[in-house]
Amino acid sequence: MPDWWQPEPLSFTAGITHCITKKFKQMGRVTNSIISGTSGRTGRVVIAKVNGVEISRERPGKRTKPPTASQLLHQQKFGFAIGFLSGYRSYAKTFFGHKAGLKSCYNMAVANVIDAIGMSPEEEFTVDCNKIMFSKGPLPEMEPVSVLLPEPLTLSIAWTDNSEEDPLRQTDQLQILYYSATEDKARLKLTTVARTEETYSFMLLPKFGGEEVHVWAAFKAADDTAASDSVYLGSVTVNG
Repeated sequence: MPDWWQPEPLSFTAGITHCITKKFKQMGRVTNSIISGTSGRTGRVVIAKVNGVEISRERPGKRTKPPTASQLLHQQKFGFAIGFLSGYRSYAKTFFGHKAGLKSCYNMAVANVIDAIGMSPEEEFTVDCNKIMFSKGPLPEMEPVSVLLPEPLTLSIAWTDNSEEDPLRQTDQLQILYYSATEDKARLKLTTVARTEETYSFMLLPKFGGEEVHVWAAFKAADDTAASDSVYLGSVTVNG
């Protein structure tokens, strides 16, 4: 397997935090209730609709104790995941698997990023990029060949055509996600490049010059009905 294929974990200082979250204590479905069809707060009960399902949950009280180290870590992980996903949120809402109960595709995409975050002995965030996926689906995933920088600020990806002469798979379109630790979010490159073309190059912004950029790729159907699992291609240091 070529050297570029060996991903290295990405490190962040443990001090980053993008947002603070509070957990609702209890949650249940609302069925055949006098409050069914309403929304908002009734006393300490909050009625809301999640993915078309009415649920009730207890309104959280004010925090009286400082958060524990575990709670702070979860808040930081959640904040990083929300920021990372902000660059492909719309795509994840449609092409990250299928809704499961009250779990939306977007929620599952957030959970995927959180699961990829660990903590090093030096108390730094470590992100296992090999575990991060931006796309999930039944289509054949990419069979990558290389990720290269043939010219300054030019990223080139090559893969093997595995459409197996299926006309529908031949027209699947390439989707690329890339990320630098200098930014809070990943960037999604939507293309109409067909699976059969086997190579694609595009220009990066000058600010990525000298930076390490991590790259993922997937295919989606030309009619937007399905997508493949994404594949982590590795990282490259951009010459610019």
